[in-house]
Amino acid sequence: MSWRNLDIRSFPSLSRATFTLETVGDTFINVKNYKKGYVWVNGRNLGRYWNIGPSQKVFCPGVWLKKGANDLFILDLLTDEVAELTGDKILK
Repeated sequence: MSWRNLDIRSFPSLSRATFTLETVGDTFINVKNYKKGYVWVNGRNLGRYWNIGPSQKVFCPGVWLKKGANDLFILDLLTDEVAELTGDKILK
């Protein structure tokens, strides 16, 4: 039996971040720097994204956020790089 190098990349990637809020309300998570994957906030799936689609933001309902520390997870299926992630102003 002979083996060959398949040149496999090291994706998908799972990234975690924690952010702190003083005010809670509906908002959007901007995922324009990511390629294709899923977003979770505080254990709840916000949905999926894909950079070839028209939407570059994922809606986050305020009832899923809390004052203080919040957890954010991103599973990107097409890259292993961690990119900048931003959220829009809290909507009241």
